[in-house]
Amino acid sequence: MGRFIFLFFSSLLYGQISEGAIWEHGEDLEGSKIISEITGQMTIKQKTRQLTFNVPKCMQIIYVRADISNDVSTPAIHFNKHSNIVTIHYKPVDKSVCQYKVTAKAITDKKCASGQGSDETGSKPDNKFKKRPTKKQRKYTNKSTKRRPAKRKPVYF
Repeated sequence: MGRFIFLFFSSLLYGQISEGAIWEHGEDLEGSKIISEITGQMTIKQKTRQLTFNVPKCMQIIYVRADISNDVSTPAIHFNKHSNIVTIHYKPVDKSVCQYKVTAKAITDKKCASGQGSDETGSKPDNKFKKRPTKKQRKYTNKSTKRRPAKRKPVYF
C-alpha cells in the first residue's frame, strides 16, 4: 500500500499523465496541424474547468482530444465548436483531483481564401460595433425613422 501511494505522488510531482479517460471530438484528418495543447491540474474544490483555444486566422478546429488522469471518477467533457471552449465538469460528489492534457488540431478554412473568412479568433465578425454614419449620410436617410418631438399636454391652472 505504501508503495502505491509513493508511486501515485511521484507521478504527480513529475507531471506524468497516467492512462485514464480519453475523449475525442471530431475526426483527425490527414494534413491537420496541432494549434494548441493545454495541460493542467484540477484540485479537489474545482468541479468545472473551461479551456479556451485561440484559433489562428483562417483556421478551423476539426479535432479535439482530452486525456484525463483520474482513476476514481470520469468527468463530463463538452466541446463548443462555435466558441472553441472545452469544458471539463465533475459532479459535486465526484473526486475531481486530476491532470488533463487537451490537444486541438485544425485545418485551413476554405472560406478564408475567397475573402469571406473569419477574423483572428476564428469566429464570425461581430457586427455589434458598426461605424456610425456621418451627418451627411444621416440627412438623406428615411424620414420616418427620425425621432419626432413629444406632444405637449395642455397645462391647466
